Amino acid sequence: MVVPTNSTNLLTASEAARMLRVSERIVRRMLARSELPGVVIGRQWRLDLDALGARLGRMRRVPPRRNT
Repeated sequence: MVVPTNSTNLLTASEAARMLRVSERIVRRMLARSELPGVVIGRQWRLDLDALGARLGRMRRVPPRRNT
């Protein structure tokens, strides 16, 4: 798990991507589509760690593929 360096529990898109094990591009796309909670500060996206965890808990889980 990525621990944010500041005390407000804000993650950069890059930190969130590492935490979610997806590319930063996917995180930015999800932010732009409001699929993940975030805010733009200056020119960079920031994600609140607690809001991200709550949102992920509400997302639909996709079962792993079967190898046939």
